Amino acid sequence: MEGTTRFETVRHAWFRCRITENPAPDANDAQGGQRRVARTAQLLCGIKDVDGGALVVKASDRLEVYSKQLGRHVYEVTSDGEPLRKKRRVIGWSATLVRVQEHEFEAAEP
Repeated sequence: MEGTTRFETVRHAWFRCRITENPAPDANDAQGGQRRVARTAQLLCGIKDVDGGALVVKASDRLEVYSKQLGRHVYEVTSDGEPLRKKRRVIGWSATLVRVQEHEFEAAEP
């Protein structure tokens, strides 16, 4: 389609990371109702995946996270990863994430 952005899922090797979720405060709107604010999280990861390949976190990435504490969620990276440095060497990446709210739908019966 003309004028639309196409996304395609590309699977890459897993990598270890640490995710810290920030609390999502509820905000009051003008009519006195409650609206939900997007849940953000902070990602810290190394520079290699579990297969030893180079790892770079980009704003166009969407990450699927499996965690004992957080469960299974999908996050979108909001900006390119910032390098974590030790002296002059890059030892990892830091990025801000936003949780994608995916709704499970049951198949419609004819």
